[in-house]
Parts: sequence; C-alpha cells; structure tokens
Amino acid sequence: MQFNFRPSRVAPSTLVMRILQICSARSIGGGERHMANLSNGMARRGHNIFAAVAPNSPLAGELGDLPAENIARFPLRNALDISSAVKIAKFTRTHGIEIIHAHLAKDYPIAAAAARLAGVPYVITRHVLFPMSRLHRRLLSNAAAVIAISNAVAASLRQQRIFPEEKLIAIRYGTDTERFPAHEPVRRDRLRVGAIGNLDPVKGFDVLIRAAAIVNDTRPEIEFEIVGEDRSRDGRNEMGLRRLIADLGLEKTVILSGWTSDVSSKLRDFDVFVASSR
Repeated sequence: MQFNFRPSRVAPSTLVMRILQICSARSIGGGERHMANLSNGMARRGHNIFAAVAPNSPLAGELGDLPAENIARFPLRNALDISSAVKIAKFTRTHGIEIIHAHLAKDYPIAAAAARLAGVPYVITRHVLFPMSRLHRRLLSNAAAVIAISNAVAASLRQQRIFPEEKLIAIRYGTDTERFPAHEPVRRDRLRVGAIGNLDPVKGFDVLIRAAAIVNDTRPEIEFEIVGEDRSRDGRNEMGLRRLIADLGLEKTVILSGWTSDVSSKLRDFDVFVASSR
C-alpha cells in the first residue's frame, strides 16, 4: 500500500513521521484506549505524535509519552464542525504534520476537511461493525487508507463498498502482555463471572444478566460483576440494566461496579471473563 507523503528522514534506515491523531471522545472505552496506546507506542519509537482532543477530555491524561505541547484541544462538537476542521488544518501546517489519523466516525469528516485544507493525506480506523452513513460515503472517498481492527470489520466495510479494496487493511488490536501478568488464582467463597465495557446496548450486558438468572436457578453461589460506565446523557443504559436486575431478582447476584482505570486488577478478580457484545 502506498501513501502520498514523505516522512522526515533522520538516518539512512530510519523514518520519523509527524502524525496527528484525532479523537473527540469525552470518555475512555476500548477504541480510545487503542488510540492512546498507539500514540504512546509510536512516540516511544521516535515518531513525532500529536493529538487533537476535546476540551476536558480524559484522553489527554493517557498520552503520557507525548510532549504537553503536542496535545491540542479543539471543540470537536460534531461531524460538521467546520470551525474545528479549519483550526486543525492550521495546527497541521504550523507543526509540519504529514498525516492525519481519525478514530471515531464523527471525526472522519473533520479529518477529511482538515487534511484537504492542510494539503496532507489522512487515514481512518474503523473500530465497529455498524454500517457507515451516506455522509461518510460522500466525504471520505479520498482517504489514503482505511484500517479495520478485525477481519470482521474489514468484511463489513467490503460489503458496504464505500472504499476500494486496495485502501482497506486489517490491523488487529495489540495487547501489552506486561500489563496482564500471570498470577495465582484468588481464593474466595463465591465463583465470580465478570465482564468489562461501557454500558452501551451493543455490549449485550442485558443478555449476560438474563444468562445470570438461568445460572442462578441451579448455582446461586456464583456472582456476576459488570464493570463499566454509562455514556448515555440521561443514564438510561444503567437504569435499564438495574431495572432488569431487579425484575429478575438478582440484586445479590449481579453487581454493576462502575468505571475503572485498572482493568488488569479487575481481570484478576474474575474466575471467568465473558465478552457478551452483540
């Protein structure tokens, strides 16, 4: 795959890129964690990484390997925030950025507009299986590359026929195994089944709760814990799950323990981990 940009060359065999990562998320989930890990990892490899984040974004605190001056805040209100695109384009030119990388669907059009104004290429990463909109089909035709985080996401993009095959590439999430070392089993009175993720319906935690009810009929000593926060504006997702727990009489069996920044410790607390995403 070829891109129309020339990274800065600092040695005969070493290329250093100046990359701007855009992410407007106001909370941290899997995709945001990937963006932070990618940015920090590339910075440690010697690349000049910049980040465009929303005001008060918790992501800024996760980008510890980036110089503070490389992290810029923009309104990033929605997909049609032209004002942010213009400001990002100016930031791109000022800092000699060579490529823009966007991670959220609502940031794709902003990245496309900023890249066009600044005269640099842009790439997007697709983290989910949801179909892309007509707006994306119209505005993203000139993306230099489209990264899918799994074969399933890549297949979904191919079915939508928004991008030519030669622009699609699957790059799976990496796992920092040093963050999840082997450990001795935790001894406790009750077996614990756990799940981690934002309380969005796509995570399928309602399915897990219904499964817990089935298990509880014959194995009441097993407890379930769901770790994550509700990103809806009115808290409807958490309220719905708590209502379901109450309706099924599982108040002593299923725990909603809220958000955590220490996923590795939570995983050590589980005897079984469940990925219930739809």
